[in-house]
Amino acid sequence: MTIDARNYCMQQGIINGTPLTDSDVRSVWDDLQDPTYNIRSVAYLTLYNSYQLGIARPSLTTSLADTQALLARYNGTGDDAEQYGRELIGLYNVLGNYNQLSRNQ
Repeated sequence: MTIDARNYCMQQGIINGTPLTDSDVRSVWDDLQDPTYNIRSVAYLTLYNSYQLGIARPSLTTSLADTQALLARYNGTGDDAEQYGRELIGLYNVLGNYNQLSRNQ
């Protein structure tokens, strides 16, 4: 999935680079052990997941329903992923409220 997400972001002009192939799986796996590469990959995956779901790219105005769908999709598809999205939206709301307080200061 990381390879697909990075390639999608390259195609969209979000990041630069050479498209990755299945032969890059091992090097991408190794790179994912680096926190900086890993965190960036999560961002790319979130953008790719929004494309897969047919929703707008995430922003500060993304609806809770779309956010929950993105959280679920990050964990895969099916009932377990949907449950993950429902469970995680509560934590998202707590963090969102905390960050809103920080933005208002």
